[in-house]
Amino acid sequence: MDIKDLLTEETVGAFAEAVHAAHGTFDRAGFMIRVFDSEWPDRALKQRIRHITLALHDLLWEDYREALNILRRVRPENFEGIIQWVFTDYVEVFGLDDWEASMPALEEFTQQFSAEFAIRPFIVRYPEQTLAQMLAWASHESAEVRRLASEGCRPRLPWGIRLQALVADPSPILPILERLKNDESESVRRSVANNLNDISKDNPDLVLDLLREWQPDATADVRWITGHALRTLVKQGHPGALALLGYPSDPAIAVHNLSVEPQGIQIGDEITLSFE
Repeated sequence: MDIKDLLTEETVGAFAEAVHAAHGTFDRAGFMIRVFDSEWPDRALKQRIRHITLALHDLLWEDYREALNILRRVRPENFEGIIQWVFTDYVEVFGLDDWEASMPALEEFTQQFSAEFAIRPFIVRYPEQTLAQMLAWASHESAEVRRLASEGCRPRLPWGIRLQALVADPSPILPILERLKNDESESVRRSVANNLNDISKDNPDLVLDLLREWQPDATADVRWITGHALRTLVKQGHPGALALLGYPSDPAIAVHNLSVEPQGIQIGDEITLSFE
């Protein structure tokens, strides 16, 4: 099943019921008609989420802050799954002009469904204050919020807008990763590694320098982060990455009398490699 097909009429209907329970004038029937229009089958996952978000906004008839208050009253235990993305998407679409209200909302909603995509336009528009907020989140009691602190500022997050300023200069990210490198949550540590892997694609020396600094008193978790963070550089055969992982740049290996048989093949054929 395509993940977009998890957004069934039953799932969206349960969401509509939960919104109605929080805001009695919400038009459930009108919402369902707007969502399941003639173009619904052709929409991809993110397009479906955005479409639901826009339909929700059209029928709430409230200003942004009051809409947030309504969404906070929606009980997520009455529905589950990918549709919870709508909460953070609502902030991304309608909250960009209200940083002060949007940050607490993302902090709350990311504990239901990650705000890693929704936070990125705020980093673009308000880079210093948003990254300062994310550094504070790196000490949050919730692992989901701490993960957002790292995942949300990945320069090359898949599906997310590219943070071009952080591609060019990722140094503002490093204090966040420093704070999270020994986090008790595996998902947070994995995000740290993935963030460093993103950075390494454009700034390999910066990543290598940072990881070298971490090694003298590295825990097992930091050693795992190191290996996972360097996976792209290792695939490229980067000497610095290989050396940091304990592989010499000039291994004492020689290949002699290499032969390939047969000399010509077609798709689907097999070959034999021989060497000494």
